[in-house]
Amino acid sequence: KVKLLSGSQSLWRSLESAAVTLASEMSCQALTTCANSFSQVDFLLDSTELWEVLGKSAVPLTITMNSLDLANCVSGFCRVDSFGCRRELWCALREAILPLAPRLLPHHLAMCINGFSKTEFL
Repeated sequence: KVKLLSGSQSLWRSLESAAVTLASEMSCQALTTCANSFSQVDFLLDSTELWEVLGKSAVPLTITMNSLDLANCVSGFCRVDSFGCRRELWCALREAILPLAPRLLPHHLAMCINGFSKTEFL
């Protein structure tokens, strides 16, 4: 978890705004890194717009994600309680991970197991 210093909430809000604006242009790596990083900031977990935009942008990218991207995506989104395309994202992640599961690095496998265990959709 990120510990906020005095005045740093405005920095996170600015980063959130930039991510919402740029999400549709992000690469797999950028998007999944944002999801995993933003999920470490407690007050951003309730940002419906952020998670909706990141989720919608992530769904079509799941088929091109490598094991690190998938692990970051699962790890980031598993901490978020609700957003509109949540079911669609988790189904896309499941389908993307199935063929890769036997070849995931141990750390990525652990991240996926941990994340999938926290969602009711699987």
